[in-house]
Amino acid sequence: MLSRKNNALYMLLCFLLLLSMLPSLLSSYAQGEMNNEYVYFGFIPSKIYIYRPKKIVGGEILDREFYLDERSVRTKAELTILGNHNETNVKIFLFPGPSLKEDFWVNKLEKRIFRIQNGSFFKIVSSKPVTVVLAGGEGVEVGNDAVSTFWTSTDGGFIGKEFIFQAIQGKVGSSYYLYALEDCEVKLFSENGVEAAKYSLKAGDVKNLLEVTQFKTYRIVSTGMIILQSFSGSRSVFFPSLEGGFVGKTFVGRAEAKPGDVWHEWQFLVVNPLKNTKVKIMDLEYKRPYDEFVVPSGNNCSLKIKPSLIFVESDDPITLMHLSYGHPFKSNYIGGGLVCLVIKAGQTAPLYIPEESEAYLFVAEETIIDLDGARLRLEKDEFIVLQPGLHLLSSDKNSLLMMAHRPLLPPNQGLYSFGICIPSIQSASFEYSVKLNLSSSPEIPWMLIIVGGLCACTLAAFLWLALHKRRRL
Repeated sequence: MLSRKNNALYMLLCFLLLLSMLPSLLSSYAQGEMNNEYVYFGFIPSKIYIYRPKKIVGGEILDREFYLDERSVRTKAELTILGNHNETNVKIFLFPGPSLKEDFWVNKLEKRIFRIQNGSFFKIVSSKPVTVVLAGGEGVEVGNDAVSTFWTSTDGGFIGKEFIFQAIQGKVGSSYYLYALEDCEVKLFSENGVEAAKYSLKAGDVKNLLEVTQFKTYRIVSTGMIILQSFSGSRSVFFPSLEGGFVGKTFVGRAEAKPGDVWHEWQFLVVNPLKNTKVKIMDLEYKRPYDEFVVPSGNNCSLKIKPSLIFVESDDPITLMHLSYGHPFKSNYIGGGLVCLVIKAGQTAPLYIPEESEAYLFVAEETIIDLDGARLRLEKDEFIVLQPGLHLLSSDKNSLLMMAHRPLLPPNQGLYSFGICIPSIQSASFEYSVKLNLSSSPEIPWMLIIVGGLCACTLAAFLWLALHKRRRL
């Protein structure tokens, strides 16, 4: 009898113990489920149209009068999901709610396109990393415009060995650039699996992908780590760091902010430091130093630089941005664009939000953020507005910032076109150990060799004539 009572008591104690562990088990299960998810946020810009100047003479806008081009007005934008892996489940939610809009599966290189209303906010949850592309506006739809964005790899970060991307660019030339962080062999494949090109690159080399055709999907496979960027000088873009995330000490990419160039005088390279920081810029095209300077703490430094392909290195963490307002007085008045970055938990990000911007910060779980010294608690899937100006932002969980940045003039200007590859909020935690050692891949200075050869020939001729003249004497 006593034994039965002991057994019953033992079973009761085991049951109570399991009951007490249930919350932690459920929490662990939920965390495991969340770790298998990749979450993306974004919004459709509210103003998709363009005001055009009434009169342009010799590239100059006269009278500064503009009219709304009704043909450019768009009420929806395209959200494209590209499969990076087979058997990937994708869910698209719309706010408020969020409420489920789409639930589907994609395989590798499979593409799904959805048209979403202006001003809409969305959330995407995938079981594996996908390439998320948000694009719109007349310039992109008719194939006149390129976009400025860095593309995520099939692993979900901005550095990798395999990329699947969509060619959004103009009808002539290519706006896609591949940056080799290591010596590598690279192959470019079309969407039907045919090899379109192959390259042998050294660390620090940059390859313009001339083989890509607009609106097509491509796959890049590399033996070493690479970065993929598409670039338009009239569009703004944040640079991802080579260490991971967007706050770091080393960056590569293309910018267009040449001093003395009247067509690009409203475009800048913007450096935001956390403290007094020495910054070095190297010309990637010629593999040589370009400039070195110190940026004061609490300031954003807007630079004009001659090289377009650059390697930027700083002593302390910074954020880096190519900022284009569009020129208010000349025919290349179109600027702005859609930009995005992710911020790692526990990391402080110095940010500059330009004028004429609508910017939102998104979180995927309950998060405490510190914005310019003010602490705020955000619930899961909540987002807040960030005002134009300089900010210091940190949070105890990963966050994602997206910003629609419009030209300064005219005051009610919209976005003629835009396009961006959106990273997952989880990608903010990705870290990389790759180091770009440019000294290992020096470029042969052919111009110096030619000039030196001419000087040597001239000197030899002079000495021969002098010696010949002396012999005559």
